[in-house]
Amino acid sequence: MIPLFSFTFRAIAKLPDLKAAMTATYMVDLIIAAFFIVVLLIVAGIIPYERGSVDRSGRKRRTAYFVLGGFVLFGSIATSYFLYLSKIIVPAYATKYVTTMAVAAFIATFLYFALSFLFIKIARKGSKLSTIFPPKR
Repeated sequence: MIPLFSFTFRAIAKLPDLKAAMTATYMVDLIIAAFFIVVLLIVAGIIPYERGSVDRSGRKRRTAYFVLGGFVLFGSIATSYFLYLSKIIVPAYATKYVTTMAVAAFIATFLYFALSFLFIKIARKGSKLSTIFPPKR
């Protein structure tokens, strides 16, 4: 089996390997953000409308929106730790990588919130996705 990146399963002890790990971290985190946006779209569609005069199902979707945002942050950090940080041998490289790992995690989380918010706002009126942040009356 060929790993996703050639250095994924071996020790990172050289500067080119560290730079490749840093680049891969950004790519993996973008994939994580995109994955959770798709999960949000699926979850929003699965949560049913509530019966009655007042529909409060939008609150459940909004909760899922923020919970999945937390999963993006922590999933990004965990993935980076297990794929790359745990393989770094040189302590100075680990320090550099932790900074990259944190920046990539926050970028992924920001992209998740920004893009999914954009999808929510451009969703057609009355759709389940539009109930996450309904317009003010």
